[in-house]
Amino acid sequence: MMLMKSLSVVALVLLGGVSNVWGQWVAGNSTITTDVKCFGECGSRLFAGTQRDGLFLSTDNGESWAAFGSGLPGVAIRSMAVLNSGVSAMLFAGTSNGMYASSDTGATWQAVNNGIPVIQYNGISTVAAAGPYVFAGTYGGGVYRSNDGGASWEATNDGLTNGYIYSFTAAGTELFAGTYQNGVFHANINGVNWTPSNNGLKAKEVNVLVADTSGSMPTLIAGNESGGVFLSSDYGSSWSAASALPKANVWSIVLASKNIFAATDRGIFLSTNHGTSWSSVSEGLPGLAVHSLVISGTELVAGTPQNGIWHRPLAEMLPPSKVDGLQTSKLSLYPNPATTLVIIDNSDLPSPIEISITSESGALIRKRFEWSGSPFKVNLSDIPSGVYWLEVKNGNELQKAKLVVNH
Repeated sequence: MMLMKSLSVVALVLLGGVSNVWGQWVAGNSTITTDVKCFGECGSRLFAGTQRDGLFLSTDNGESWAAFGSGLPGVAIRSMAVLNSGVSAMLFAGTSNGMYASSDTGATWQAVNNGIPVIQYNGISTVAAAGPYVFAGTYGGGVYRSNDGGASWEATNDGLTNGYIYSFTAAGTELFAGTYQNGVFHANINGVNWTPSNNGLKAKEVNVLVADTSGSMPTLIAGNESGGVFLSSDYGSSWSAASALPKANVWSIVLASKNIFAATDRGIFLSTNHGTSWSSVSEGLPGLAVHSLVISGTELVAGTPQNGIWHRPLAEMLPPSKVDGLQTSKLSLYPNPATTLVIIDNSDLPSPIEISITSESGALIRKRFEWSGSPFKVNLSDIPSGVYWLEVKNGNELQKAKLVVNH
């Protein structure tokens, strides 16, 4: 594993609303020589789908990778999604040869294309799971939906005026689709009756859509072909442009709390103020172009078109900041991934403290108070396998960390 010899001191230089942040990236795997198209997570397993090298697996938050999975031919793996969680989880991989599914956390795969004319539409462009449904986007054939774990599919395109689907995201009871040249469409969560949602959206080739569901109202974020990022706080009824990024395609967006990371042809950029300004966090990467991002544990993991996978601690890029009146900082958990018990280490908070566990989308799983004890121990035996946020609050100070539970 190669360590990039770069400055660990953060230097901030403002120029036209975009600044440069010097940091440290570490190579996760140098054997991948083709485009890393996407990432997928299932419990403590992190997957990387590539253009020609197949599927790779990491169980240490992107530090090391190995080729994994049988049954996937030599195809481009463009998108991944997980239906359900825990022991009933099913993984889906949208590829240039159609849809594949795995019921054993990625070890074996089988084609599941009954009802999708994959040859006609050059395979699957994007895949998403929402509620009991799995959705497949195609190049020209619109949207296909399965409600039986991929055993069969049906077209659900009423209202769509463009069949080239680049991205999906879900927010509340709404499903959103980003298209080629026709912007964003939304439907109810079962993918029926699509309606355009483009008021204020000036760039209509939408490569990526994500939803920040941590607030009372979700915020939609769209990354576009022309290098723009747009936000909507009213379920897509209207959009506002974020501060301009350097002219480049936006390929991937991930959220760390309310902080936005955007992967572009010109590198990775970070906004800590909902797109008002952006900072480059690419220093140390062997090339500027980044096509995929994922947050795994406390690491930001980046997939590149020619230089493999790299990772960098979020703590290097996200200094403590005030969120909703609380002073936030990083929380240390171990072990992580955890099975039945996790220990909160170095919380630096006097008791009593309030411990909360929430889903990635912000739904409260558990909340309780601890009056004494350091380090604090949290029983996880009744929490299903999955990815959560663990938060510790005392007064006006909040500490949080991503927690992986893997029974």
